[in-house]
Amino acid sequence: MSPSTPLLRPLPNMALDASRTATLVAVRTAVLVIVVPIESLRRPGTLGSGADAGGFAGVALGIARGMLGHFIELARDKIPRGARNTLRNNNVIQSQVAQAEARLSSARGWLLQSFETITAAVAQRGHITLDERMTIRLASTFAIHTGVEVVDVLYQAAGATAIFNENPFERRFRDVHSVAQQLQGRQQHFETVGQHLMGLEADTGWL
Repeated sequence: MSPSTPLLRPLPNMALDASRTATLVAVRTAVLVIVVPIESLRRPGTLGSGADAGGFAGVALGIARGMLGHFIELARDKIPRGARNTLRNNNVIQSQVAQAEARLSSARGWLLQSFETITAAVAQRGHITLDERMTIRLASTFAIHTGVEVVDVLYQAAGATAIFNENPFERRFRDVHSVAQQLQGRQQHFETVGQHLMGLEADTGWL
């Protein structure tokens, strides 16, 4: 296989901590990771750092999606102390699950649409515009924080069940916050895009 050929492969199962890269956290979500040689990202006419941003965003959404699936399973059987019915019969829980689905699907849809549209445009014209770089940054950062918000809501809704290591909630909670702590998840990116949208000079160093 030539050095320039992207590889599609699953990575071994492990959680993310401060000593591991963001690529490895994808394992927790059963996500297949596309490994592209770094040289191909630096060539003119490519997405550059936008590919990194999208990768982190995909990981965060994958973690949150996995969390939602596990929570739905938990809600089917768990009866909280003092309650008469299972979690899934609670109206608040029903609303939270529906909103989690809407948030994840919306963030994922916008992220994929942005990358597909911009990738096609860049391939045709040979370079990426500042507006397109801003869109990728905004869609990616938004997706990361959407993943965090969904995980936080579901972690709390799971109650004490979420805090034990033998259950999947604690690891996903830690993993998604580890993703958000990286450069790609900085709240500062919203400020940068906001400045651009309002016609101000923005720092483009991390686009």
